[in-house]
Amino acid sequence: PGVVAASPVVVTKVALKRIDAEYVDVLTLYGIGLNGEGPSVMPIEDSLEAGYLPRTRSPGDVTPVVLGSGIASRVNVFSGDTVTVFALENFDITPNGELFAPADDWVVSGLITTGLYDFDIQNGYAARVDVQDLLELESGTTSFVGVRVEDPWEAEVLADSISAAIGGWPYRVQPWTEANAQLFAALKLEKLGMALILSLIILVAAFNIMGTLAMVVVNRTKEIGILKAMGLTRSDTLRAFMFQGLWIGVVGTTAGMGLGLTLAFLIERFRLIPLPAEVYFVDRLPIALSAWDALWIAGVSLIIPILATIYPARQAASLEAVEAIRHG
Repeated sequence: PGVVAASPVVVTKVALKRIDAEYVDVLTLYGIGLNGEGPSVMPIEDSLEAGYLPRTRSPGDVTPVVLGSGIASRVNVFSGDTVTVFALENFDITPNGELFAPADDWVVSGLITTGLYDFDIQNGYAARVDVQDLLELESGTTSFVGVRVEDPWEAEVLADSISAAIGGWPYRVQPWTEANAQLFAALKLEKLGMALILSLIILVAAFNIMGTLAMVVVNRTKEIGILKAMGLTRSDTLRAFMFQGLWIGVVGTTAGMGLGLTLAFLIERFRLIPLPAEVYFVDRLPIALSAWDALWIAGVSLIIPILATIYPARQAASLEAVEAIRHG
């Protein structure tokens, strides 16, 4: 349960060049199942930009390969162009001291753009059997078994279940979160920093509320004294000022959350903030709306203004009616 697809994958480093050019570039070539039988482990069809996916081919046809748009741009090839692929794992040294690697001419059947710079600039995809033939491997030889899960955030739990099922060592199950552990550590640190900055901004706003209400107490001392002379109790005074702080917090939080969530939705929906992919790994600013984060921010935004009213509320409640009227 939770597993959408599972399939053997062959991965290797190859050199690639256009058949009529001298420039050679290196990419990571993935040999995956492209027979169209059910869901694929790597759903590259969702990112297809040009051309087609090589589902089946007749004997004698040129081997097809799908390239990331970044590597295709560097090698200057397009869908339908012929490229020479060198198997770097099987290189040898000739008697003349030159390096030799088995090579084959393949055709670029399609280009994909995932939006992830590292994937688009260095990855290529071909049928598993074609990569095995290029590397002169037996048909059952694979690098690993790829597993695609229904919920990516449950990958660690499923990895533990799979590891227990296959008996652990010498097999190793690695979820994608573990494979990108450094990236996640950096994101967590960045999120913590943003939370601290947001808390400081709210704290500054709380001091403004405190100062405003303190000035109300100073400027309305006589009016507070008159109300106390008419029967306003200490608890009534406390409630009045704290309600004022709560009202400020509710109005500000509602307006801020509404504006923030709307902007976040628009930025994600229409990709309004592009980023240099070679620097930030992605080509746009991704937005993930989290109900937990929204509730946490709203809660802090309400609690801090209420706490900020405690000092001016106590100051107003401690006023004596006669003294307040006399010196107000």
